[in-house]
Amino acid sequence: MRIVSFNVNGIRAAEKRGVVSFLREAGDIVCLQEIKASEAQFREVTQPPSALPPPPRLMGELSIGSHPYVYINPAEKAGYSGTAILSKYEPISVSCELPGLSLANEGRVIVLELPKFYVVNCYVPHGGTRLEIKLEYMEQLLAGLRQLEKGGKPVVLCSDMNVAHTELDLSHPKACSKITGYLPEERAVMDRFMELGFIDSYRALNPDKQAYTWDSYRSKAGQGYGYTSWNYRFDYILASETLRKSIKSADILYDRFYSDHYPVMLEIEV
Repeated sequence: MRIVSFNVNGIRAAEKRGVVSFLREAGDIVCLQEIKASEAQFREVTQPPSALPPPPRLMGELSIGSHPYVYINPAEKAGYSGTAILSKYEPISVSCELPGLSLANEGRVIVLELPKFYVVNCYVPHGGTRLEIKLEYMEQLLAGLRQLEKGGKPVVLCSDMNVAHTELDLSHPKACSKITGYLPEERAVMDRFMELGFIDSYRALNPDKQAYTWDSYRSKAGQGYGYTSWNYRFDYILASETLRKSIKSADILYDRFYSDHYPVMLEIEV
């Protein structure tokens, strides 16, 4: 099974760069963060005009390419945050809540229960003036994932964590040590994810590789990967320890220029 996680930084802006054709076949499950759109707006840019019925009252009443199951959790605030999941597989259940997770009106989470595991799509707050809220949110997310695991199924988390975890995950660790995204307290919470049994799938297969998932739009305007002097690996697919042996590959899709983030991918044997 191929799982893709991608912060599109606005589905309407990304659509103008051709993202919809990518999404149609990107993976078996595609998790999107920061869609910045209502359900009607998301539908408008992802559906052919001839296939536009009235906006649905329930999630999952549209399809995109090979994904007949599409779920959207928009923020109440227009043009802000929001998440979506595209799936080839019908889930057992779908929820826009995770036990104990706050900021429900910001559309930051979707939980899919599949027969063998959960997929959690989450967009963590950036921080800055909301640093304490971010740290609390990350702790709540970790607690919620562990609560899901107690039900007997492992978890795959697709998330823009807005944290570069180690020196390998950003271009200027010393200069960024006092900047949101690489603060010691943020990295400490990321440590807790690993200590409590979650695998950073990319880092598990690439333990010593310098890598980033956020890059300036200047790079995507033709300057090439790494053009900007500030790069971060903010985007992760984490998995429960019990899935470690099922991980077949993990990568960052640097050839996809639809956002200021790059998609990340996990292939897992189910």
